[in-house]
Amino acid sequence: MEDVAHEYSGYQQQWKKSGCSALMQHGYYVRNYDYHPKTYEGRFLLWKPKSAYASIGFATRMIGRIDGMNEKGLVVGYHFVNRRREVDGFICCTIARFLLDTCATTEEAISLLKRVPHRHAFNYSIYDGNGAAAIVEASGRGVHVHRGEGMSCTNHFEQLVDENRHHLVESKERLANLTKHASEAITAFDAFSLFNSTDYPIFKDDYRNWAGTIHTVAYIPSELKVMVGIGGDVQPFILSFDDWLKGNPLYLTKLKGTIATNESFPFK
Repeated sequence: MEDVAHEYSGYQQQWKKSGCSALMQHGYYVRNYDYHPKTYEGRFLLWKPKSAYASIGFATRMIGRIDGMNEKGLVVGYHFVNRRREVDGFICCTIARFLLDTCATTEEAISLLKRVPHRHAFNYSIYDGNGAAAIVEASGRGVHVHRGEGMSCTNHFEQLVDENRHHLVESKERLANLTKHASEAITAFDAFSLFNSTDYPIFKDDYRNWAGTIHTVAYIPSELKVMVGIGGDVQPFILSFDDWLKGNPLYLTKLKGTIATNESFPFK
């Protein structure tokens, strides 16, 4: 039972310099997932259960989700803040699965995040088909909600500041870089390219220290489309979740990319 709890609970090691950045505006949600390669499961799922909303996105620990979009156009991602003072509760990737399975709008997702017990401190970045964006600061000691139309998110809390780590310079620098684009009329493709560019400070390559960008993804709720890239400086794969939901076959079977690190990926 201890092995099962460990292997299915989202890697309970101490987080170090892990990142993850997101921008939500103009009908799209774009995000970089930054972490250590040894934790990366390498599974991109299209999921259509009978008793929950269908969804598309990156899986982790079999049952969890790193980020994703469901059939209602709700998009969810999370951003590590702290794991000190952990309490009994659910971890981030399980909570992301709850949201995608059961919530149709940003407001429904906020309501669930207020009710569910949180084990660690995480930001949850949320966007829906109506263009409603939110960043939810959540920990075992409280939840605070920021709402808007154009929003960006990194790895610290703006309100529940007692939950933050001591070293926030890098997270605040990324947020400042993202905020510059929060009101610009750039397209989803341009935003994807910005996040995925190894020359831009949002992309990270410190894989050894748990802070390397593994995938970049842009979700477009109004069209139920997804742009995906593995590694940096890539042309994205473009997938139509809407077509798949209508019964059309998905001929793409693997997402491939090159990641500039000597750290090993256990799952390929």
